[in-house]
Amino acid sequence: MTEAEYQRFNKRINRYGFTHEEAYHCPKNTPLWMYRVEREEGMSFAEIVKLEIARGVSYSQIARSIGQNIATVYHWIRKFRQAGAI
Repeated sequence: MTEAEYQRFNKRINRYGFTHEEAYHCPKNTPLWMYRVEREEGMSFAEIVKLEIARGVSYSQIARSIGQNIATVYHWIRKFRQAGAI
């Protein structure tokens, strides 16, 4: 583990509330809540959103079900749409 990786690992644990396992395995630039949802559901967040939208679930219902702010969830949905994942 390089010095930069170690600093990121420590910051994630001490500042952001990651467990040791989450701090080590969570990809860079992925929020903790998204990582936890992906682990719980067993698929990527983009796939989860695609399925929920196909079922007719609104963005606010998706946000409520995962315990996040609608603005935060919509921000990530927009990012995935621009990247072509949704």
